[in-house]
Amino acid sequence: MCDAGARPYETHFYCALCGGPFAKVFRTAVPPAPPNNVDYNHDVYGSRPVDGADADLENEFNLDPEGNRILPEEFVLNNMSYAAKRSRELRLRAERGGFRRGMMGEQRTTWHAYDGRLISTQQMKWTGNLRALIYKKAQRQPLNHHRYLNHGQNAYLTGRGLIRQSQNWADAFASVDEDEGHHEGDTSNSHTEFPVFSDEEIQQGTYGFNVYQELGRSDAHYVISSIPFHDECWSMLDLAIEEAGKERGLCRMNERIEMDGLWGYLRGLVGMTGVMDSSIVPQSTWAALLEERRGDGIVTRLGEVDYREGQGAGEGWQWKHEEGLHWLVADPSEISVRNSPLLPLGSNKPSPCAPRAALIDPFQLLPPEIILEICAMLTSTDIFSLKTATPAAHNLGLPDSFYRRFLRDEFKYLPTVITEIGNYEALRERKELDAIDWRGSFERLRRLMMVPKDGEGWESVDICLKNRNRIWKIVKPMADHLVESSPALLLHRYSAPGPLAERTGVVRGYVGVRTGRQGLIESVYFGPRTQVIDPDIKDEAGEPLREDLALTLDVVRVWLDGEGGPLCGLGFFVTGEDRELQKWERFGRRGSIYVDVDIRSRTLTGFVFCLHSCIVCGVQLVFDNDNSFSQRIGRWDGVARKITAPSQYRNLVGVIGFVNSGGFIETLGILEETPELQDEDAVGPLTPPPQTVDLTHAEASVWRRLPPPRVKLLEREGPHIMDWRMCKGEWEIWANGFHEEGAEEPRGNVRTLLEIVGYYDDTALRGLEFVYREHSSNRRVTSLLGSKRAKEWDSVGFKEGESVAAVVICYSDACVHGILFVTEEGRTSEVFGPRYLGTHKVFAPTAHIDGRSQTIFRRETSGDIIGLHCLYDEEDQKFLQLGLILLVDEDKIYETELPRSVPFSDLDSKLQVWDDRPPPKDWLIASRPGEMGIFTRDFAPAQFGGWIRLRSLRRVTIYGRMKGVRFSFAKGRDRFFGYVDDVSNGVYVQEIDHENGERVTGIVVVREDPTCSSPGEKLGSRDSIGSASTNGDEQQFLDRIYFLTNRNEGELPLPVKYRVSSPFLVAVKFDFSYHQLISWAPIYAPDPDVPDSQELISEMLRLPWKCRLDDITADRKIKPTSPVACIFFDEEDGKRIDAVKGYVDKSGDFCGLLFRREGDWENNVFGHRSAYELTFELRAGERFTSVFFPERDLKALALCTDQGRTTPWFGRGPERVILREPPGGLESVGIYGTLDREIGGYGETVDWVTMGLLCRPNRRCSIAYSRPHGPTPPPITQFPQSGPQLPWFSNLQALPEEVWLSPLVAQREGQYIGKTGIGRAYSLFDPAQLDQIVALVNLSHRAGIKSLRFCGTSRMGLVTLGEWPDREDVKIKGSARMRISGPSGERIEIVEVAFQKLDQHDLVVGLSMETNFGRLKKVFSSELCPERPINRSRHHVKSLGCAETEEIVGFHGIVSDHNIHDLGLVLRQSPTRTFAS
Repeated sequence: MCDAGARPYETHFYCALCGGPFAKVFRTAVPPAPPNNVDYNHDVYGSRPVDGADADLENEFNLDPEGNRILPEEFVLNNMSYAAKRSRELRLRAERGGFRRGMMGEQRTTWHAYDGRLISTQQMKWTGNLRALIYKKAQRQPLNHHRYLNHGQNAYLTGRGLIRQSQNWADAFASVDEDEGHHEGDTSNSHTEFPVFSDEEIQQGTYGFNVYQELGRSDAHYVISSIPFHDECWSMLDLAIEEAGKERGLCRMNERIEMDGLWGYLRGLVGMTGVMDSSIVPQSTWAALLEERRGDGIVTRLGEVDYREGQGAGEGWQWKHEEGLHWLVADPSEISVRNSPLLPLGSNKPSPCAPRAALIDPFQLLPPEIILEICAMLTSTDIFSLKTATPAAHNLGLPDSFYRRFLRDEFKYLPTVITEIGNYEALRERKELDAIDWRGSFERLRRLMMVPKDGEGWESVDICLKNRNRIWKIVKPMADHLVESSPALLLHRYSAPGPLAERTGVVRGYVGVRTGRQGLIESVYFGPRTQVIDPDIKDEAGEPLREDLALTLDVVRVWLDGEGGPLCGLGFFVTGEDRELQKWERFGRRGSIYVDVDIRSRTLTGFVFCLHSCIVCGVQLVFDNDNSFSQRIGRWDGVARKITAPSQYRNLVGVIGFVNSGGFIETLGILEETPELQDEDAVGPLTPPPQTVDLTHAEASVWRRLPPPRVKLLEREGPHIMDWRMCKGEWEIWANGFHEEGAEEPRGNVRTLLEIVGYYDDTALRGLEFVYREHSSNRRVTSLLGSKRAKEWDSVGFKEGESVAAVVICYSDACVHGILFVTEEGRTSEVFGPRYLGTHKVFAPTAHIDGRSQTIFRRETSGDIIGLHCLYDEEDQKFLQLGLILLVDEDKIYETELPRSVPFSDLDSKLQVWDDRPPPKDWLIASRPGEMGIFTRDFAPAQFGGWIRLRSLRRVTIYGRMKGVRFSFAKGRDRFFGYVDDVSNGVYVQEIDHENGERVTGIVVVREDPTCSSPGEKLGSRDSIGSASTNGDEQQFLDRIYFLTNRNEGELPLPVKYRVSSPFLVAVKFDFSYHQLISWAPIYAPDPDVPDSQELISEMLRLPWKCRLDDITADRKIKPTSPVACIFFDEEDGKRIDAVKGYVDKSGDFCGLLFRREGDWENNVFGHRSAYELTFELRAGERFTSVFFPERDLKALALCTDQGRTTPWFGRGPERVILREPPGGLESVGIYGTLDREIGGYGETVDWVTMGLLCRPNRRCSIAYSRPHGPTPPPITQFPQSGPQLPWFSNLQALPEEVWLSPLVAQREGQYIGKTGIGRAYSLFDPAQLDQIVALVNLSHRAGIKSLRFCGTSRMGLVTLGEWPDREDVKIKGSARMRISGPSGERIEIVEVAFQKLDQHDLVVGLSMETNFGRLKKVFSSELCPERPINRSRHHVKSLGCAETEEIVGFHGIVSDHNIHDLGLVLRQSPTRTFAS
């Protein structure tokens, strides 16, 4: 099970209310400009304080001004996922259509940080404080949370908290009370600016919870467990709820809103479906990596907050510092005029002139008094628009009462304004002098929020007031919804019975979305009410005694805006039991046309609403638990959603929605009452109905045609687009008896599915066409989802009565890439789309428990697959989301044994997904090609595994440097693995004359691209093939393979690296991803005609040297159950070893060997690498013959040569040793060891106790071989070696005499003495061979720079300072790389090191390297912004350089398992230096 809390995300999480970030914003470190506003009274309000933090580079908000630069638009766009790009395009489209007037424009310049002259650090601090609503079922909760879940509550509001920047965690107190009582020993009662959590509390998760989402839960769902927001945003929502209540005659409404109701409303705004099917619980390395990169699947914000978006590909949402939008992160509480918002008379502030109006208009015919009466019903914005539009209103003077109304109605988010207006109105009632300049006060507040022209003049703007105004426009509509649907309002306005009101609410969200236009939230309630029996009779509370009154809904009236026009209102005629009460309740406005629907004999359970052009334009009534429908009323040319209350446990009692200022309905929901139900029946307790319904794709989507009832719609797969609830859904069902719900059933529509045709290209599935035979006419008819415009197409046919048994959907965060169908008889289609692109989700019947291991991306279908439903992008012509439709029979057990495996469903031994199906069970796969002497690479994990038979092979096509391979056969379709769409990097074709008896007998590994082609091989384009000189970090390529046949075995002019040949070789397996091949392995099958062939194959796979042609034997017996690894001294083509590198771990124990052959370091490591190494060079013609081992506890190893020389001890050399030599008449050709040992982070590795020599008959001389003198053991080494203060993990004795070490930058070596796992190390590189520098950043353990890797040409290889970066138990960020042309004379000249001083240790958190060619590279850890320039503080940044007579040949430092703590240079006298001109 994957623990989300242990998995780091480079994801920024955002406030659910305002959309702003939690403290991940930056400004340039300069003092802010002083206010320059004529209305800003410095004597009264004070001047903006000059805070020393504003220029302090240590402040978390500040960046060096020199490092602030523009991000190119293409960089911003390339960093956005498809979902974010699509949202941006929709905003641009709306902006061009004039629908975003008054909102922020889209085309803006993006910087690394805001201009610090326009915003201060004090104004940005508020983004750090967090509060959250947490659901009771969340697995991770703050301490003492149970205290606040009394009385059956489902959610509670936390106290203050802080986000954890690198993970999806936050810490918060369970309530405000917990916050205040946190430090019980502190009697000062001081309220800290930010909440304080100790390191121990954070580490133990005392107050920890997951932000928005819980991932990796055992119930296999992505669960929204919390909704976070800024502390100040919550205060504004609280204020908005209070004001919304006052507008409706309800006092202290903010204290009457239940957290459950708030949770349900906000949960409905989360911009993704609530039931993300996630049977995806990582069980393999690839799956775990894939899950960590699924930024598209991580909820980071709500979906209906209108503000700037920028979603990074795979990294969640990232705030963009766009020019002119710095005010979005200004503290909404730090307002300059908060305490004195009104101006006294005589202030003589200039009033703005109204713009020049049109010359002719109908208002000129109206007297000023009438125009003034019209203005009395308009808002200030509408009035000033009217002044702009008509000369008649241009010079119309507005009385003070208008401006007083503007201030009272439009500035409710400034409580002091409302308070002072109330005070002065009280004075007016006592006929005291009015001393307030109402117009001046209003104009001043508006002017303080006006965006300056051309970006100049921000000093005159109160950015905090402007942001407060923005947030208010977001939270006030939320508050209106909450209050309008609250039980308190039902009690107050409709006298609803108290218990029923408490059980009434909006359960299923709303149809439609708000467009930003002005308007009102309205509701209508036609449920039961109470009436006064007798005013003189009082109840226990002293109120008049009341009785319940049941109402009957008789007629629903639908108002339309003209003949054939859209819906504009709904009327509900209700009557009491005795018919004395008869009343119309109206929602919306009356139109010129209406249609009455009589429902006296039926029960209204819901509606079908049609949406078009962002309004609800049509309606259809649903009766009797969805069994009957009324006619469609209004315009019906858009998309529809059905929203009903199930009559078995809900009652429809009202509607609620938003009516815009134009009189049209933008959103609609239904009020549902939950009647009292029995708690249990004869069987046991009954589950109560949910208070809110998960907004699944089936529940909340809008459709071109409503799906039929009694089918199950699975959640769609694809990118999690934020506006999915407004995208047109489509469906296709190929089974008979299903039609659009609410429409008449077509007659004679019996048909049989003949064929499904897929249209696609190399990036996406473009369309699906369904071909039927219509029984009544016996003709072929088709139905199309998507488009037929595509480069390629393929199809799958169906026999009479045959159905779809399984489906595979391929998708990513860009789109749906492809789909594959499997029929009942086991026939499989091709993937309609790029076969290996994206995640492959398998939908198939229940698998047998004792069957093969199933992929984690598998969903068992408990029903018959009868159709598909989708979201389709008409402009880009691709599927956004695709899901299945099932027919579920409760009495049927859906467990079907298909004739063959479903592609992409099974896992191989490495937990990679089989491309098609596994090979037969009695076939044996050489699962460790590297141990067979073929290759071992530091590749990314493979996603897929696939195999092909060699028996009928007739052509092999290799693309580029083994990026992909295609196989053609005598019969059947081609098979391919890896990337085969790019021919620019070379194409190699090997023809096999299968028709005339040529057969494959083996496989050889080609050393490099041949200078000439072998017989039967055609050479394609090779111009673009590049060099992979930085092995291990740039894209790795396999060595090319060539197939041996019974005709070419003796005619191979190619330089052969390794050979695999066996009479049992029948197939070959490839591990690969979409972009490249990762590895390959031969597959062997027993021959029934050969006795014990199974045992022979098993021995050959277990003992890698059995694959070679030589007669090689081990020098001692090997345990028969142990897998074995080996490494050879000589290659098959005679390429000799000229150097060896030995690796040791920090304890000084030997851990691996690596050979260099004729100048090129191999990648096949015997054992495993570490960052601590020692190199031994061989002389010309010298070769290894024997090995020294310790007598006990193999902690070291030394190799002996035929010239009597011995390598140093690789590890801790002992006093008593054993020399292992080949027996007489044999010569050594390699060493071996069994894989019986496991090391954390590396998996299984060689058990050094089992090491031995591989030998073969001596080929060199018939006379006994004699050495000049016997080998002697190397001197004993104490390892790790202790220096003056700290132990050395690297071998200090092996440091060349001509080099020296520069001082360390932090120079606090003493604080590490005695600490386990921390010591000194160095790494050396050849500057003339250096090709690339890679810095790896640790995402856990306080996140410093973990290691530096220096990659060179094949002669230099790889060296590392710090922990070897391939350890799995250390989470590392994507590496930062710097190219350097060492062979061309480029050298590192200046290194700047940024380090962070902590109490117990230091961390290197930033590096800057500059070369003599003028190249500069900056690398930073995740504790800082990834692109943050180095802090220039002299205390925390040190510069390391070399004189003109010196050159840098390495680095040394203080290192631990997870971080580099200090750093220095390794220098030497320089030969001739090369400088760039």
